[in-house]
Amino acid sequence: GLEEFYADNKDKFLWEERVDATIFICKSSSTSSAVIKSLKRGKAKSEILSKQNAKSELNLQVKEGIYLKEDEEILSKIEWEEGVSKSVELNDQHFVVQIDRIIPREPKKLDEARGLVTAEYQNYLEDQWIDHLRNKYKYKVNKDVLYNLAK
Repeated sequence: GLEEFYADNKDKFLWEERVDATIFICKSSSTSSAVIKSLKRGKAKSEILSKQNAKSELNLQVKEGIYLKEDEEILSKIEWEEGVSKSVELNDQHFVVQIDRIIPREPKKLDEARGLVTAEYQNYLEDQWIDHLRNKYKYKVNKDVLYNLAK
């Protein structure tokens, strides 16, 4: 039942626009400049990381993944274009973002939205059950008693 409900209502469970990106968190502007140059030359992320962290592991950190705009503060500060961003200073750190692809809005898979789908499905089943009971049984609200309870 849940899978059928999900299939009929996929348009209610959408991902917003996302990016498949790598975020380079640099200790200094010189590190971010070196990262940008290396990325434009086509160097591998692992090679850039090992070169920049040769003296200190704190010079460069790398995060990779698929992100919504609100997942990382830096993503709301840059233009979403495929390629390498300019260096952006934020919270005393320098960021460079490499966007590999922009993923348009799309339905979430059932596994990704299972909690939301389950909640919506329960509401749907409850509404159907209440409609069924109202059609099967007549009811009348005694307003005098209801207002006395409210007081």
